[in-house]
Amino acid sequence: MNLENLKVIGVDKISVTDSLSAPLLSFKLQLNNNTVIPNDSNLQILVKQNNMVKTYQFELPAPLTVDDAIIMEPIYEKNKVTMKTILEKENEKINLPSLRIDLFEGYNEISTNYQNCLLEILYPKDIELVKYFLMTTFASVIENNSLTLDDLYFKDAFTNELGKLNLEVNHMTIDCLSSKNNTFLLDDLGNLSVNSLTTKEKESDTSFNNLTIKSLTSQNGKFQLDANGNLTVNSITSTSTPTTKPNFNLIYPVGSIYMSVNATNPQILFGGTWTSIAQGRTLFGVDTSQTEFQTVKKTCGAKNVALTTENLPHLSGTIGNHGAENGSTLWSPTGVFQSSSVIQNKYRVVDKVVNGASSIQSIAFNVGNNQPHNNLPPYFTCYIWQRVS
Repeated sequence: MNLENLKVIGVDKISVTDSLSAPLLSFKLQLNNNTVIPNDSNLQILVKQNNMVKTYQFELPAPLTVDDAIIMEPIYEKNKVTMKTILEKENEKINLPSLRIDLFEGYNEISTNYQNCLLEILYPKDIELVKYFLMTTFASVIENNSLTLDDLYFKDAFTNELGKLNLEVNHMTIDCLSSKNNTFLLDDLGNLSVNSLTTKEKESDTSFNNLTIKSLTSQNGKFQLDANGNLTVNSITSTSTPTTKPNFNLIYPVGSIYMSVNATNPQILFGGTWTSIAQGRTLFGVDTSQTEFQTVKKTCGAKNVALTTENLPHLSGTIGNHGAENGSTLWSPTGVFQSSSVIQNKYRVVDKVVNGASSIQSIAFNVGNNQPHNNLPPYFTCYIWQRVS
């Protein structure tokens, strides 16, 4: 339970409006240089509600002085809780008889017969958790001014270590379990919020092998492990510097190919012996079904190719040549031999030679310059290395 919600601090007097009708849980009076000290040696604590006043008087061995303090609070010792009142002076602590200071239900004004002093109380705030806690756990303190572990029904679960209570139980049913500094929270839905989760290293220490939860979530919501095994994080970062390099013998075994736009020899990066390969060449995958690509490290192909007669596309055509009376067509090419037809003037030859007539004896033509053509596919250049040892 967070007792800070029950603490109130004030000067001269303290007012609360939501108290249970129950005793104060703790009280502290602190004097200072401005405190007005009464003439008698008694301390009076007054509890007021409207016209009703309760007065509680402590008989002191001597009047209080500057920087003195009176503290009344429950103390756990020798397996029991006891309400104690202590007068703290500069060099000593004096035990005083304790009084039960009861508050009214609702509004209360708490003051003393000392002026300009600092007051601090823990009061029984009217909330369900305080009602349950005070009416069960501190019932014996209220009645008998002390509480022993025998008053608790689960007394055997408590142990004392360095003045603090430890609780050991096999089963406990609660709505929520949290630490005082709110770095640990287990809610009633089974959600566990922690800053870190660590197992003990030594076998002799208390440890756990299995932890069963519905979900695991960080308080800021940046980490979540749900019931389906899904892990959600913003990033994964190594907090330590690797002491050894990755095993590049596994990443780049002998025979591996490494390509880069940087000219650095991979031996500097990964170790081993590398050789530059395939300068000015493209890479093809091995294909045992094609003769050209059946084996590894095979080289073939040319950047420029000159076509031979066998590589030329098939060409065909005809040339018609004859003369006829009445001006028939003399020249009529077809196919690759394309030109306009020629019409010859009329002529007739009958058993004699006619000057001015002629005949075609040969036809010649010239095609191409016999230059090789560019045989390159689209490409992107980089440095290519092969590991040889």
